[in-house]
Amino acid sequence: MHEDSSLLSKAEIALSSGNLIEAELLCEVLLRHASPPAQVLLIMGVIHNRQGHPEAALPYLERANDAEPNSSQVLLWLSRTLKKVGRGPEALAYAILANRHKASDPSILHQLASCQMDCEQFASAAETFREAVALDGNAAVLHYRLGLALLNAGDPGAAASAFRECLRLDPTSDTVIAALQAAERALRPIATPSEWLEKAWKADPTNHVAAIQLAYALQQVGKLEDALAPALSAVQTQPSDPESHVQLGAIYLDQCRYPEAILAFRRAIEMNPLHLFAHLALAQALHRAGNAKEELKVLARSHRLDPQSAAIRRSLIEAHLANQQVEAAQMEATALMVEHPSSIEARCVLADCHLLNRRFDLAETEASNALMIPPPNGQEAFRLGALLRTLGRMDDAKRLVLKSIELEPNQGAAYALLSYLTKAGESDRPRIETMKLLSTNARLAVGERAELHYGLGKCHEDLKDYETAMYHFDEANRLTYLDRFGRSKYEPDRLAKYRDRLIATLSPELESAHSRTSLDSNLPILVFGMMRSGTTLVDQILSSHRDVGSVGEDPFWMNNAPLFLDLAPDRIDRQRLLDVGQKYLLHLEKAGSAKTRMIDKTPANYAFAPLIHLIFPNAKFIHIIRDPADTCLSIYTTMNRVRTQWAHRKEDIAYAYRTYQTVMEHWRKLLPPDVMMEVRYEDLATDPERVTREMVSFCGLSWDDACLHPESNKRSVLTPSAGQVRQSVYTSSVGKWKFYEPWISDFLLIGKSPSSGLPG
Repeated sequence: MHEDSSLLSKAEIALSSGNLIEAELLCEVLLRHASPPAQVLLIMGVIHNRQGHPEAALPYLERANDAEPNSSQVLLWLSRTLKKVGRGPEALAYAILANRHKASDPSILHQLASCQMDCEQFASAAETFREAVALDGNAAVLHYRLGLALLNAGDPGAAASAFRECLRLDPTSDTVIAALQAAERALRPIATPSEWLEKAWKADPTNHVAAIQLAYALQQVGKLEDALAPALSAVQTQPSDPESHVQLGAIYLDQCRYPEAILAFRRAIEMNPLHLFAHLALAQALHRAGNAKEELKVLARSHRLDPQSAAIRRSLIEAHLANQQVEAAQMEATALMVEHPSSIEARCVLADCHLLNRRFDLAETEASNALMIPPPNGQEAFRLGALLRTLGRMDDAKRLVLKSIELEPNQGAAYALLSYLTKAGESDRPRIETMKLLSTNARLAVGERAELHYGLGKCHEDLKDYETAMYHFDEANRLTYLDRFGRSKYEPDRLAKYRDRLIATLSPELESAHSRTSLDSNLPILVFGMMRSGTTLVDQILSSHRDVGSVGEDPFWMNNAPLFLDLAPDRIDRQRLLDVGQKYLLHLEKAGSAKTRMIDKTPANYAFAPLIHLIFPNAKFIHIIRDPADTCLSIYTTMNRVRTQWAHRKEDIAYAYRTYQTVMEHWRKLLPPDVMMEVRYEDLATDPERVTREMVSFCGLSWDDACLHPESNKRSVLTPSAGQVRQSVYTSSVGKWKFYEPWISDFLLIGKSPSSGLPG
């Protein structure tokens, strides 16, 4: 121990005297220990920085921060190194943390202000430089940097004063003289591009070119309301000009006003059917409005206009998948991979097709092949990381997402996914600060900012800061609703009408089912309940059985229900029901050719339980019931890809839960007792073996020990529970609502509702 201290002292002396080679040799001896001191790692980071190799310095500094997370010196050097490699937001986050641990340090304040300058936070940078100047007023460089910050913040008068003070301390600097001249010139009013465009437009309101350019300039800086007036003027002045309509549509799209955006882009295409950008913009607007069928048509036209575009083909594949046209998507994905064999994206979309076809082996092969290709950019690295998470390869997924952020630091979606792949600790505070900064970046899309807030909510929940977590979950839901549903208002009465129609249509059929024909098959096992109730866990448990397969969440009954529910209650076509049932049976048989039972774990299938029972009287139903407050909280705090309009306001979620309760209370009275087993999620979490044995027995299966180890089930999971089911059954989600009690009164009232009774 004494020898190590002596070596460390010698390394520090060598570093301070500039003898980097000697310092490095001494540190390498100390690095042979399993857990070298943080100071040794810091010295190695400083050495590599001074040698001009900041990329090599980073791993040492990150290890030093893990070993001593509250060291202001380590945090300062981490910030400096990240700044050198172009990771500005992260550099700023570490500088903020260093300043918290050691306030009133001029060197830390200098670094913090420099990072704020890099992130274009000029006003904040000026305030920070002022703090540094107050502590060290004789440092000419601080006055100079203060002047630059003030000049960029739009205060050339104060900037000129700072530059003059710098010249007083260092009268010979040509650089400072030039900066002072720039500040003095800036004191003379010079119009910005948007200002002179506005003057040109107002001078001649019929100048539609100036109007379009002004609208574009204002849109680029986030002034969407201001941009709308010149855009509308351009359309009114030149109604036959497609560019005017495209610009107007782009502003509407950024405002999430989807009907208006779609109309504007359609008008542009009417005027110029070959306008490729208008087609692509229309496809994007339709996608965000949830109109997958129309989006597919528009993308098909775009592909015909530019058949060589890989980006258009990728969008076309995604649209095919959204419309459940897996074979068409797979054909396009194969063609894309032939044209671009080194494209990670091509292999990922092909893997998606295999997943939807339940060919997990082929999806794994494509993912493994993609892993052999160095990611050319952050987007492709993120895409592969998301696929690997679905496949249960969590370590690979985390590595790819981190690589994605390294390649493109401003990816909101990547930071959000990382939050769900790891549990945040105190050492992750800089990453959280980076995410907060990104979440306020108006240049990011609304949906990406929403994902960042979900990730921030998860991080603060990990840190047990539940009030801040709820703030971010509130923002995430507000932005997600805006992104997915624009400015439309949710009408809960529609859900009530749908519920009443279900009960009125299916109840008479179920009561007279004994006189009807049906399909004699034991194959289906339907696992259902409210969203986020535990259906994925039950699916994972039962599909671990050697004789059981699964189609996961399948929209089959949701897609086919309109065939029956649009008819009058007394006009259900029995033959049509049987035809669809036969189609469903073939679908299950194809997905699990060697299995005797097949699980369909779509939560929403609870609504159609009597319908499915009519066709498959031997099918088994497992209804998962979870504490209402925990269920609703999980819906609200989970980043879900499914478009569910009621899932983003607490009162709407509570209303939807009560609607589900009413339906299930009705079905419970009508379904035969041997058809449906009800399982409490809390019982499964606290006594998994007993409940699992009961479920296996209920399904008429022999016992299989594999059902006790669902975390070993290697099948892919396409729901937000992909990470959770890779763990052993746990109880940490039971009673989570208690941490959020002050902010979830709507959820807590469900338990007091007269219609909340569940079997005891």
